[in-house]
Amino acid sequence: LVQVARHAHYTCDKRTAMKGVRTTVLVGALAVLTSCLAPFLRRCWRLPQVLVAPADKAPDALRVGLMGASFIGQVAAVYAAGKRRDVVVTAVASRDAARAEAFARRHGIPVALGGPGAYDDLLKRSDVDAVYISLPTTLHVRWAAAALAANKHVLLEKPAAANLQEALELSQLAARPGPVLMEAAHYRHHPAALRSRSLMQERLGPLQRLEARFFMLDPKAWLASGSPDPSGREHERVKNFDRWWYCADELLWMSGATSWSVRSAVEGHFSIEAELLLTLPSSPLAQVNATIRMSRDKLWPLFDWSFHAEGSEGRLAYSNIGFPFLFHSLSVEMFGSQAQRWDERLYGEGETTFEHQLAAFVSSVRGGQSAAAAEQALRTMRLVDDILKAAGSQPLLSGASA
Repeated sequence: LVQVARHAHYTCDKRTAMKGVRTTVLVGALAVLTSCLAPFLRRCWRLPQVLVAPADKAPDALRVGLMGASFIGQVAAVYAAGKRRDVVVTAVASRDAARAEAFARRHGIPVALGGPGAYDDLLKRSDVDAVYISLPTTLHVRWAAAALAANKHVLLEKPAAANLQEALELSQLAARPGPVLMEAAHYRHHPAALRSRSLMQERLGPLQRLEARFFMLDPKAWLASGSPDPSGREHERVKNFDRWWYCADELLWMSGATSWSVRSAVEGHFSIEAELLLTLPSSPLAQVNATIRMSRDKLWPLFDWSFHAEGSEGRLAYSNIGFPFLFHSLSVEMFGSQAQRWDERLYGEGETTFEHQLAAFVSSVRGGQSAAAAEQALRTMRLVDDILKAAGSQPLLSGASA
């Protein structure tokens, strides 16, 4: 009986000890997970925060009207303006009156305009200095032209144009004296993107290979990939372009390429791939191979929005180009006598790409700069046009014929 009692006591102590160990491990794991996620969660929490109340806006704040009550308008304009004294959103317009009213009520915007004439009504308002246009791509040129004619500055959601002809029209509009026209290529304004471009151009030596990737699974595209609907082809091409535009623009903006040739290109129903030869500004003889890869229907990788560069002296990889304010990775490896590897993170105070973009837009408005941004948009659309030609595809339809 004594032995049985001792065994029972030992077993009880062992179970209690093991329970304590499991609890300690669980608490420790949760603490580590929380400490790792805390910065990310703080950045997510910051995104919708209003740091500057309407009553605290500067008297000469840029008054912005939203053309389209969209999610991107919410993030790129409303949330970004909520952190600046020099920008205030004064009106929102949508052809769906209920949508405009709900959007204005949710974000404390004084004026909501709805109905068929909502966009025209927005451009007539004296309390709107600039408009942010987040309408479908095929409507961009029409309403950008109307806004400029109404003497409003324009921040135009990317892609600024659906095809080369439209990009040429925008370039001509931007060249005229008057209001500023700027393409909302938000990714270019983040410190991580600027740092990547600087490292690539200054540290990697003569460039040998560039690659721009955009893989993000679209469940609807994956489900339809086996038997895509031919009648929805043009709609899917526009959705594809909204993604692979980034790849084309990244290659030109990061490298500063002045010309190119398209060696091959294949446009699928939900994807596109292209092989290019870029000519760099350092010398007419400085050429680099480049690749574009975009897919919406691939299960793996689920998400890969990245830029890769390799030169004679090192390589670089920059991931999550579109939303680096949430998380990103900038990895550099140097070769030869300078062999070393390092990673960089440039989060600052958690400012989004859209906040940096809005700052650049305000600066352009105050300084009257427009032509350079329009020239970059035109150059990207020339490359897009050449890629589609190499793939044997037609340009995307304009708003008039879509």
